[in-house]
Amino acid sequence: NSNGKADKVNTIGALVSATPIDNLRLSLEGAFQFGKTDGASDTSTNYNRHKAYAFQAMVDYLLAKVKFTPSIGASYTYLSGNKSATASREDAWDPMFYDQTVGGNISNALLAFTDLSMFTLKGSFKPMEDVTISGLYSYIDMAHEKAGAWVYNSSNRYDGTNRYINSAPIREGKTHLGDELDATIIYDYTEDVQFGLTAGMFLPGKAWDVEKQKATQIIGTMKVTF
Repeated sequence: NSNGKADKVNTIGALVSATPIDNLRLSLEGAFQFGKTDGASDTSTNYNRHKAYAFQAMVDYLLAKVKFTPSIGASYTYLSGNKSATASREDAWDPMFYDQTVGGNISNALLAFTDLSMFTLKGSFKPMEDVTISGLYSYIDMAHEKAGAWVYNSSNRYDGTNRYINSAPIREGKTHLGDELDATIIYDYTEDVQFGLTAGMFLPGKAWDVEKQKATQIIGTMKVTF
């Protein structure tokens, strides 16, 4: 950090989950962060108060007795973000060591896990006993309602001084970061060997003030369990 002071971020949270009927899973989770963050934007102390929060709701339903065993699911994730580049309080969620991929694979790699408001829909079915086909759609916004002349934070700085992508400032008043579509085929060759193929496409939203081009990827995987 720039001022020789250690960041102090504490996180508390709660998770409630339930299965009200067979094959229906519901969960609701919330968390709050507080502490101090070393940041040059607070010129009086060079040390900012850190207050951020996150919220996540999920629902998954498996139609176990229906042909092809379809499943559907939805989730909403909110991670707070800074509203001003000069504020003395840090409102951006610190992802710390998160280990989940709520949205698509491309957006998870491109975007920092902070300052996000994301809806995700997903579904899958099994046309054959050993084959699973699944799809996912994510709609991703910045968390705060008015971006102003703000820029998207990087994954390791939350004091408003660094951009996530140095050449891509956020357009004034625009908050939509993009949409993603993913499709995956999983083949269980044996109980211990699994093959997968995933295709994804990310469409940049109006928030990016640069030449926008869609991102695509195809990933093949093989999983062996010993």
